[in-house]
Amino acid sequence: MKYVVEMTEGEYTTIFKTIESVVGKFCDTAVKMEELRGQRRGSDPIVAPAPIKEAETAEDVDDHTEAKKVINFAAHARPDGAEVGRGDNRGMEAPSEASLPPKVTVDDKQLKRGRAAFDKLVNLWVENFGKEGEQPDRAEAMRAVANGPKSFAVLTYVKASGGLSWAVNAAVTSTVADTEKERQALVTAVAGNITQVASILFPDLSDLYEFKDIFARPEEDNDHE
Repeated sequence: MKYVVEMTEGEYTTIFKTIESVVGKFCDTAVKMEELRGQRRGSDPIVAPAPIKEAETAEDVDDHTEAKKVINFAAHARPDGAEVGRGDNRGMEAPSEASLPPKVTVDDKQLKRGRAAFDKLVNLWVENFGKEGEQPDRAEAMRAVANGPKSFAVLTYVKASGGLSWAVNAAVTSTVADTEKERQALVTAVAGNITQVASILFPDLSDLYEFKDIFARPEEDNDHE
């Protein structure tokens, strides 16, 4: 639906002049606002940057001012409980004995468990050792001890015995040989062979091997010279 409005020439001229007047006033207002902003910007004082002062010489600075303060870290004590690391530790006090952890006591029950497991391993090891015939699976026995629940007990017992050879010596009885000399030779050979296998399957055990003849007389042992 369209509507047609009829106006006379005078009415049309009046409306056009009204619109022209509104637009003109709007433009005049915009121009005046821009002029005011320009005047305001021109009235603000321009602050020049402060000149950079030349560095003061060492003689111009007092020894007690902040500019001359240097922190001597070596002279400051570390907090309680802090460990002394690598570096220049001069002036640092050594930790007192009270700060060291207490000595670990070996449980007798653990020693018994370790000896039982180790003696069982040695008894299997000496079966037909160095002889012909059916041989036990020594590698599998070593692997079972290394991965078993008594591995730490075995290490504790062997270490408490004085070493791998001494622990083997305690496990090998005189019934496996005709003479004491033969028994000692068997102990030495078995201890060395256990160390070789343990170096692959149970390295912690092989580290407890004594690289010397435990049966050597003092005059034959280089460690006793």
